[in-house]
Amino acid sequence: MSFINEQQNRELFLLLRQYKDDEMFLEKLVELIKKILYERDNFVKNSDNQLERDETFNNIKQKIKEVFELYKNNNPDITMVDTISFVGCGRTSLAFKIGNEVLKVGKSDNDYYKNRKYNYSCVIPIIFKESYKVAEKEYYTLVITPLVYTDNIVEEEVYDAYKRLRDLGYIWNDPKIGNIGKIMCDYNYDGVEYKAGDIVIIDIEDFAYVGEETPEEVLDEITYFSYNKNTYIYEMRYIEEKKNKIK
Repeated sequence: MSFINEQQNRELFLLLRQYKDDEMFLEKLVELIKKILYERDNFVKNSDNQLERDETFNNIKQKIKEVFELYKNNNPDITMVDTISFVGCGRTSLAFKIGNEVLKVGKSDNDYYKNRKYNYSCVIPIIFKESYKVAEKEYYTLVITPLVYTDNIVEEEVYDAYKRLRDLGYIWNDPKIGNIGKIMCDYNYDGVEYKAGDIVIIDIEDFAYVGEETPEEVLDEITYFSYNKNTYIYEMRYIEEKKNKIK
């Protein structure tokens, strides 16, 4: 099964709807997450680091349960099967929704996490992040973010998000309409003000920190590493706008 075969993974998640009991549903959900990630990363059951992996998925299971129970406090009649749903999957992680929050799990050891000192208003806020060892020098990261609207996004809003992130020293390697969303309600998180309707980048797996590199160095990196042609197009536009602003 291909990790990026989203339709196939979505159908597997739908099969979980037969489990009405919360504990059974959670058990099967974690088994499916493990299956998808193991097949992508070529992990073999009972191989080296199996104890770490077992502990990792126990931690993930516990966090899913905690998020669900917090949501259930205000919605006492809900069940897991009616509350947890598949959102999507990409090259590095898969995501599912629990109430008003989205949980993503997968390999996430990128520059945004390493260099981030706080939340940025152009990026979806990270409510929770924790990494767990699954192999030598390899970790799965569980990230929780708020649910956002993803309808009625236009191309210019994608570039605006790219530019705001670029001003902070990051290259976004996969800028596209499907990777941004709109904040659902006003709130303050970790000292950052978010207003309803604000555009934020929801794809936080494909940032690269370039700091004070020259435009030529940045373009060389994009040419070599980026798989989305928009990155090069947006960076050329960004450089041109910077030049015109200096004149």
